Amino acid sequence: RILRAYARRVATGDIEALTRMTSLADDIEAAIRNAVTGLRDHGYSWADIGSRLGVTRQAAQQHWGGQP
Repeated sequence: RILRAYARRVATGDIEALTRMTSLADDIEAAIRNAVTGLRDHGYSWADIGSRLGVTRQAAQQHWGGQP
């Protein structure tokens, strides 16, 4: 909800907020990477993680398995 509201704010002419929104996307990606790392540390497989994200285990490992 918050992201959609922020997107509407940008879309209505707050062009400066577009840069901040991109930075937010980077923060979200980092948070997902940390969550996936934690799940892997707790024994979840790439197949488990991939199925929750709607991707193959290979896609999950390629996207989140490497270093940031």
